[in-house]
Amino acid sequence: MTGYLERKLRERFGPRPLWALVTGASRNPGVGSGIAGELMAAGFNVVAHCGRSARNPWLDDIALQHRQEVLQLQMDFSDAAAMAGFVNRIEDAVGDAGVDRAGFSFDVIVHVAGISAWDEVAPEIDLAAIQSLMQVNAWSAFTLTQALWQRRRVTAPGGLIVFIGSNHWYKVYSGFLGYAVSKSAIERIACHFAKDLAPHDVQVAHTTLGWVDCERHRIAQDEGRYDYEQACSVLPTRKPVAAWECGGEVLGLLLTPSRIGNSSRLDAGEHLLGQ
Repeated sequence: MTGYLERKLRERFGPRPLWALVTGASRNPGVGSGIAGELMAAGFNVVAHCGRSARNPWLDDIALQHRQEVLQLQMDFSDAAAMAGFVNRIEDAVGDAGVDRAGFSFDVIVHVAGISAWDEVAPEIDLAAIQSLMQVNAWSAFTLTQALWQRRRVTAPGGLIVFIGSNHWYKVYSGFLGYAVSKSAIERIACHFAKDLAPHDVQVAHTTLGWVDCERHRIAQDEGRYDYEQACSVLPTRKPVAAWECGGEVLGLLLTPSRIGNSSRLDAGEHLLGQ
């Protein structure tokens, strides 16, 4: 951790262990694992939700490298009925790690978990497909944030909650109806949490990261879902964002909370809400 970063974090949170929750951290390379890794490098202990596998070995390596704690929990976010129990599992894991659960809270929460679906044209898509995407991509983040707040597991004042969105919420791409609806919902959910948590000095941000070089996009490229060359041609850097760089976006929000945009990303837009 750089001296400047350490000083800014201590000014915000004080001289105590820092904790972050990152959902959707099972892919490698992936946005969630990249953000979790960068937070550990910055001095955060991390609870990492893994939806596809029990563990992401890369996160264990990063935690060992930076001498931070990483607690990995697998959970299928498509199971709406089980979401409330996930907070219990988080509290148990933290307690088993020797942390005093009585005063424990997350300083940073980053919602990344999500799934995609292809060829969902409006005249043919099944409503159940939209509902499934809504549960994983939007309602899971809503219910988890709500449960953590109600159980006083969000640091207040000073906490930061980040909802990772997609440019699908404001741009139309044929074949992605369900995904676009879910990403539109997550943007609105972020706005309302921001408004309602602002009196408690908890900042809420919604951000889109643009084209990220991650496992999901690589699979889509191999299947012919994306034109890699065309996508890169309009990027300022002519290449996609590396997954591990995504953590810089979250750290940037921590260090400069008044920042409103970032022109270095394709169709990227971030805004702190409720200001």
